[in-house]
Amino acid sequence: MKIDLSATDAGFAVLPAARYITKVTDGEVRSSGPNAKHPGSEYINWELTVQGGEYEGRKVFTNTPIGHGECDCSDWKAGAYIGIKSLLAATGNWDEAALASDDFDFEIDDVLGSDVKAVVSVSKYDGDDVNNVRKIRPLSDEDVAEASLLP
Repeated sequence: MKIDLSATDAGFAVLPAARYITKVTDGEVRSSGPNAKHPGSEYINWELTVQGGEYEGRKVFTNTPIGHGECDCSDWKAGAYIGIKSLLAATGNWDEAALASDDFDFEIDDVLGSDVKAVVSVSKYDGDDVNNVRKIRPLSDEDVAEASLLP
C-alpha cells in the first residue's frame, strides 16, 4: 500500500495555556487500570473541541470520576464529583436544584453539543509538554460576543 505522508505532521504541538471556547464533542465511560491509584474506578473521558480562532478544531480531553471501583474511601465521593458537577453546571442544561440532587441522573448524550469555556494549562508528563483542562466554566456574555467576532 502506498500513501503520501509528506504533508502530514507527526503530531500536534500542545495548545498554549489559555481559556478556550469549546464544544463538548464526545464522552466515553472508562475504567482505570490495575496500576491506577484506585483500580477499577470509573470515569468519563470528555473530548472538547476548540471553537473559533487560531486553534479551531483542536481537541483537548478531560476526565471526570463517576465511580470508585473496589475502594471503600468515605471521603471520595464529595471531592471526586466536583469535576462532573462543574462540567454539568457549565453546560447550562440543569438548574442548581437538579445539580444538588442526591439522585441525579444524566446521560452523556445530554452533554454533547454543549458550549463551555475550558481553562487549559501546559505541564510536563514523562518529559513532554501536555495539555490539562484545569477548569470548565459556563460561557459568559463576553465570551459569546467575542466568539461572534472570530473568523
